[in-house]
Amino acid sequence: MAVHEIPQAWKDHDASVMPYVREHRVLGQLRLALGLGLLALGFRAHFFNGLETDLSRHFSGFALYIAYFGVITGLWGLCSFGFSIAHYRVERRFGVSRQTPRSWLLDQVKGLALGAALGLIVLLFTWWAVTSLGAWWW
Repeated sequence: MAVHEIPQAWKDHDASVMPYVREHRVLGQLRLALGLGLLALGFRAHFFNGLETDLSRHFSGFALYIAYFGVITGLWGLCSFGFSIAHYRVERRFGVSRQTPRSWLLDQVKGLALGAALGLIVLLFTWWAVTSLGAWWW
């Protein structure tokens, strides 16, 4: 075998993995396109300004930040949940995961809780910076 020749076993492995990688890549690209499309639509329809106006009738201060980003995050979670399910099904179909649907859903809930806790910390710091530092917070 020449120095730069790729072993046949590696080529066979790559050939068997490529459909799995391709499906994940397509799902990821579709999810990105959905996210960018919804973001553009939100700006075009003045959704974000309207949301802030509506929420400011019920909340103020840090609670307004929590409500605003909570609604946006919740809507994105609902819109993209189908892609999460599709990724799970791809992993099951290719034998990469043996996780039960119940266990997978529990992991999703734990991830949501952890993301909410970490997001709350980042949001608290951002709110503090905006309110305390004035024009210097940028």
